[in-house]
Amino acid sequence: GGIHTITASDYAGVSPGVTFTITSDITLSANTGAVGSTFTVSGTGFALGSTLSFFLDSTAISATANTDATGNFSNVTITIPTISGGTHNFKVQDALGNSVTKSFSVTATMTVSPTTGPIDTTVAITGKGFLASSPITVTYDGATVISLLSLASATDGSINTSFKIPASASGAHVITVSDGTTTLNANFTTSSTSAISVTSGPVGTSVTASGSGFKNKGNITITYNNAQVGTATADTKGNFIT
Repeated sequence: GGIHTITASDYAGVSPGVTFTITSDITLSANTGAVGSTFTVSGTGFALGSTLSFFLDSTAISATANTDATGNFSNVTITIPTISGGTHNFKVQDALGNSVTKSFSVTATMTVSPTTGPIDTTVAITGKGFLASSPITVTYDGATVISLLSLASATDGSINTSFKIPASASGAHVITVSDGTTTLNANFTTSSTSAISVTSGPVGTSVTASGSGFKNKGNITITYNNAQVGTATADTKGNFIT
């Protein structure tokens, strides 16, 4: 990169030189990605044999690279750091201050753990790439989880929280996380559990059976040593008691 002089000559002499400025430029393999994912960057027109620095906004990226003898570099792998979601400025700068900036969009991701279990299972939610310091809404099958109404993302767009699975029928359910701009979904599959009111007693003891996580309005059969001793019908949330 930099200013160069172009001259022409013939047998009569050399013409006055004119200047030509080579500007720096970069090419990205992708212009969008999630925190922790990678892309590559190549560039031309930088200082010769110079150390390069990489930034996402003001956040320095730990990538090491140098230009070659012609001021070029190629296929440097960049890992997206923990940063809020949205559009950011990705910058490459050499030791002489030559720099190029291009837009890069960071997308949100989230995970839930575990993804299956009975009612009252504690589910951890982690996420990255949401809007910075933004109110976060978490719903389970469309109903807001009350304990998380005050949740907000961190300044770097990350979230880390948990909630207990409410009463619901067996099968797949949808956990939704939204910052008002980005909405992500994850599935949770509930399993059924049952209990009895007493576990010992003489013949004729009255026993109450209950359960959760069964099929919505499903027919329940209760057996004792494989012989049917009772029936019940689950409610719309998969619960029964008899």
